[in-house]
Amino acid sequence: MATTTHPWMDCDRWVYHGRGRQEAETNKRRPPAKVATRLRPHLARWRRLDLQLADQLGKPVHFIVHRADGEQYAEKIKTGWDAIVADAGLSTDVVRHILRHTAATWLMQMGTDPWQAAGWLGMTLEQLQDNYGHHHPDFQEEAAEAFSGRR
Repeated sequence: MATTTHPWMDCDRWVYHGRGRQEAETNKRRPPAKVATRLRPHLARWRRLDLQLADQLGKPVHFIVHRADGEQYAEKIKTGWDAIVADAGLSTDVVRHILRHTAATWLMQMGTDPWQAAGWLGMTLEQLQDNYGHHHPDFQEEAAEAFSGRR
């Protein structure tokens, strides 16, 4: 469900909104991002299940990731993440940043346009190229090809 105070998912347009409209802007970029195509069927199923849960509870389920009773894990992302990891039975070395690092690496390895990847990840093009550009298949290709001819 759309909200002005928390991140939310638009399951009609398949856009994740990383910031509610009334949330203060900070140095941490949380831009809207298109939902990955392979994730969409899962989100649609989870949405149906959440609507069924809401009927059972007699109240709406507002959060994308929530406890079995439909309530949020925690007000802050850090404590919420810790609870999600514990519920999933994962070790405490699973941190949010690993997911972002992995996504950036995979986007570069797949040859994704760097401008598109940077926007989706919520980082500047310079950050992406400095930290993950060497994973792109075109990395230094032009420079390597410069020496293919005779002098």
